Amino acid sequence: MRVLENAVSDPSPQRGEARSALRPRSGARQVGRGEKHTWAPTPVPPALLQAARDLRQQMTDAEQCLWQCLRGKQLDGFHFRKQHPIARFVLDFYCPAVRLAIEIDGAQHNTAPERASDEERTRWLNARGIRVLRFWNHEVLQDLPGVLQRVWDALHLPPSSPPPAGGR
Repeated sequence: MRVLENAVSDPSPQRGEARSALRPRSGARQVGRGEKHTWAPTPVPPALLQAARDLRQQMTDAEQCLWQCLRGKQLDGFHFRKQHPIARFVLDFYCPAVRLAIEIDGAQHNTAPERASDEERTRWLNARGIRVLRFWNHEVLQDLPGVLQRVWDALHLPPSSPPPAGGR
């Protein structure tokens, strides 16, 4: 996400004046007189966007199990997105409020090349301020309360702290 700053000449309406067309609506917040910040989405390549859509329709059992606990702000009011594209990656789950990614890995991630790829991906995300928690499929399916506790702990860490030990 990028925040764009646009200087706008927008005096507050006086008695009898109409609301200016340049004045921010509910989607933009007024920062200072004549200045507003708006959110502009980062363009996602069409192929990556389609991959994310496909992955949302083909979630693994472990992903579906965890999603049932994360969706609808069920975990202490935090909003999560599923199969969220960022740069060249699709994150299994992402909480934008605290910049936390959750990855659920199956057996195919237990090979040397996949472990190296996962480590590179985690370094890339960490370098951009996104913390990553990784869990194995069987962890989610066999110890969901323990997984949720580690996610809850990570959600409540100060932004500069590393994620808690556990979960790969």
